[in-house]
Amino acid sequence: ARPTQQIDALLGERVRLRGYDLETTTVQPGQQVALTLYWEALGPLPADYTVFIHLVTDDGEPIGQGDGPPLDDAYPTSYWAAGDHLIDAHLVAVNAAAPAGRARLQMGLYDPNTGQRLPLGTNPEGVIELATLQVTP
Repeated sequence: ARPTQQIDALLGERVRLRGYDLETTTVQPGQQVALTLYWEALGPLPADYTVFIHLVTDDGEPIGQGDGPPLDDAYPTSYWAAGDHLIDAHLVAVNAAAPAGRARLQMGLYDPNTGQRLPLGTNPEGVIELATLQVTP
């Protein structure tokens, strides 16, 4: 399977985000949006990481979230082996009080035991900007 939106983002030198599918770019407060991530494992990961998916306003205010383990924890990242290609579905819940306007969809991986994010290249914050969504009333 190929993602509709192709990217090439290396996280922590052992996992690559190849792209994603996004159900829609227009959302309303209280809605959920389907996001599918396409991963490629480049080597074993030292921990079971969690995907963070945040929807934030241009001012950085969080207005939605869809954090959770990849593949609903059915195949934890510590089991991933070099060459694995994985399709990972998530739902992003938009806050009921989200203001109308533009919002950025961001994601990455973190260790839930330490809160430490996998870096994105030389960026230690490990945040990938996926898309801009429009929140409508």
